[in-house]
Amino acid sequence: MTGKPKNRVTIIGGGPAGLACLRIFEQSPYKWNLTLFEAREKLGGIWYRGEDVRPGKRLPTSPVYDSMTTNLPHCVMAFHEFPFPPSTHLYPTVETVHKYLYQYADCFGLHKFIHLDQRVDDARWNGVEWELKVAGRLRTHRCDFLMIANGHYSKPYIPQIPGMKQWSSGRSVMHSTWYREPSPWYGKRVLVIGAGSSGQDITQELGTVAAEVYHAIRGATRDDSVTPRKRGEVVGFHSHGEGAVVYADGTVDYGIECVVLATGFHLDFPMMRQMKCGLPPPHKGFPPHLYNSRLHVYPLARQIFPLHTEIPPSALAFIGLPCRVVPFPLFEAQAAAALQVFAHPEKFDVEKETALVLERRRLIEEEVGADECAVAKRWHRLPKDEQWEYRRELFEFAGITKWKVESWVIEAHNKKEFIREQWRELLRNGEAELYVRGINTEEGWRELLYKLLHRPRIQSPCDEFKSKYALPYYFGHPYLTQIIHFQADFDYVLNGGRSDATSKGLELLGKDII
Repeated sequence: MTGKPKNRVTIIGGGPAGLACLRIFEQSPYKWNLTLFEAREKLGGIWYRGEDVRPGKRLPTSPVYDSMTTNLPHCVMAFHEFPFPPSTHLYPTVETVHKYLYQYADCFGLHKFIHLDQRVDDARWNGVEWELKVAGRLRTHRCDFLMIANGHYSKPYIPQIPGMKQWSSGRSVMHSTWYREPSPWYGKRVLVIGAGSSGQDITQELGTVAAEVYHAIRGATRDDSVTPRKRGEVVGFHSHGEGAVVYADGTVDYGIECVVLATGFHLDFPMMRQMKCGLPPPHKGFPPHLYNSRLHVYPLARQIFPLHTEIPPSALAFIGLPCRVVPFPLFEAQAAAALQVFAHPEKFDVEKETALVLERRRLIEEEVGADECAVAKRWHRLPKDEQWEYRRELFEFAGITKWKVESWVIEAHNKKEFIREQWRELLRNGEAELYVRGINTEEGWRELLYKLLHRPRIQSPCDEFKSKYALPYYFGHPYLTQIIHFQADFDYVLNGGRSDATSKGLELLGKDII
């Protein structure tokens, strides 16, 4: 860095994104003056549940529910060079992830930078530096660089469906942010709106107690032959009589008593009062201000840095805006890109970044049309292979060569629903512990994923010794070694407790192949 050193970096948010920023900057060769403000009493962001509140009261501090787990295998979503502990369930619980985040902070010595119970009420760029007003502090906190990492699961999105407010009189409409467990819906007829991970989980859980469960998904076809019953987009409610729910295909359901809105969340940055709220107005090129449409932040270079606004790109970074991605390693990649721009602002090529943003807009408009709301909904979504290319571009931009996007990670992510269902089957069969026991390397986890991906018909490891077709297929594969390690666990299951069962199975396998 040239001239008078600028090294004061402030991070807002103590969840995974904020912790990733601290790690990247702390490990940098530059001497940064780091501060992280977290509004709550503990680290963890969404992964710290905190105090629950009743629906209709103030918002809960986290939307997690009792049975919530990750929706990605932990070996896919872990931070770089920091795996989850050995033998961790493939889809860990909220409590396990929260503990992992504390271990991450411990490992990289991050606690000394963190200030808990410190809510930033206002962050303002004065043209030279940032001025922050922090609740409970009389003095203004000043810094050169600001990183916004406050997450996007705090402000529920409530769709404005015609008639829903009137319909809810005498009936229940609740956003999933208040959902914790299914017992309040015992014996009810419940409609869940929303196709995301939480919508799918909640729908399945309600099916264990509710009289009927309907799952409304935009673009779906009405289907009463499956459980839960599938429905398309909800376009209206009528409150008369039994009450009616109207769908986009013109069909109607009567007698539904409760609605759970698993409809996601708005982006919310209450401390950033210099940002304009709402969709950017029609403009040629770029709007003159930074906008939060609640659906996207615009205009940003690389989904991180403000572009052509009163705030220079080398002073502000948004971390964690992209959605439908593998989050933790992406946070580190974004933080590394921010470090590069903060340390070398002269290397930020405004003309090149402008061209990239305009090209992204052109491609999105080709896909969804020029409607500003449709563009906003699509802007931070990185579907299919887009997230991998984005992460690679960030690594290249930041000059990082030691981290790469591995092909097995891409395959596991592309087939995440199938792998998750396989894991649920193992949990139902009581075999999950046996599958993960002793795995403590990336290779071991990779082999487990491969096993789940390519063995759709086999329900347990002991089936390896029951099927002549399965055994030759996996002979010589590295995780046959893992199965041999399970010998003591499976002897009883395989052959009534006889200690030679596994060795006999392997002996037969050798004969089949030879």
